[in-house]
Amino acid sequence: MAAVHENICVMIMVRDAAADIVPCIESVTGAGEIFVADTGSTDDTRNLAAGTGATVRAYAWEGFGRTRLRIFNDATRSWIFWLDSDERMTPELWEEIGQTVKRAGEDTPVGYRVRRRANFLGRWMRGGGWGRDSVLRLFRSNSWSMEEREVHEGVSVPGEIGMLEGELLHYTDRTLSHYLAKFNRYTSLAASEMHQAGRRVKPGDIILRPPWTFIRMYLLKAGFVDGLQGLTLAVLSSMYVLVKYVKLWELNRSDSSGE
Repeated sequence: MAAVHENICVMIMVRDAAADIVPCIESVTGAGEIFVADTGSTDDTRNLAAGTGATVRAYAWEGFGRTRLRIFNDATRSWIFWLDSDERMTPELWEEIGQTVKRAGEDTPVGYRVRRRANFLGRWMRGGGWGRDSVLRLFRSNSWSMEEREVHEGVSVPGEIGMLEGELLHYTDRTLSHYLAKFNRYTSLAASEMHQAGRRVKPGDIILRPPWTFIRMYLLKAGFVDGLQGLTLAVLSSMYVLVKYVKLWELNRSDSSGE
């Protein structure tokens, strides 16, 4: 890709991403720096990333939010683009980002959201809330703060947020096995986060939230337009909610038994 974006540091946090890291990096060729932060890979992720010319550095794992905070603090350019290893920059978005940063001044937004399309089990999703969401990914390196959550962390910026038109492609779950591996880890993290915040399970969390999640995703957000993948995602998402709250219930019960 011919575009050169010297003022942008693309930051990619990884662990065991050997299957994804090279095409991910190749989609942002021309960045001022491509910074790969490895959090404990046991596969060939580090060597593959280094072979592309990217800067590779190891970081101790402290949870999603806190680890990403430490990584972003090491940015070397005036703008950060947050990219995950299972995402790909389209040429159109990369060109738009370069032009946006080039034109940036004191009166322009300090951050930009990008439109993202998700590929689930081999299908580009259109409904269920996964069709085309937007995420804050481009921001000035001196104007941001991290929401230090256990899972699904995010960035906040103190000022105006713009919207870019190009698409970011997200190959979120190519196989059911990959989804289920994340499922167990993420539900545990989400339950732990609620527990640390003092949350206790109510009957409605177990009885009402899971079916409501299915109804919202499959019917209200038109997950049905995505065929079997849409149905599968709605079912799995409702199970995710159920398991998350059951794990919280286990943590609450441990508190009670320890009193």
